[in-house]
Amino acid sequence: MKSDQMMGVLDTYASNVLSTAGEGYAKIQRQGKTRANIKVYPDTPHAYYSNLKHNTLLKALKGSK
Repeated sequence: MKSDQMMGVLDTYASNVLSTAGEGYAKIQRQGKTRANIKVYPDTPHAYYSNLKHNTLLKALKGSK
């Protein structure tokens, strides 16, 4: 669950979410003790409040399948 292949799969999903969500979002990659992790988050105040009001990241995740 923390291999380079799994990180590649997660990176693909995160890139799809970032492209769907638009500007103002970023991602962080980390390898934990037992799992690979990628966090997509609003990086600007505008994106933060837009995500609160419109659930941008949730909708982008749903549309990235």
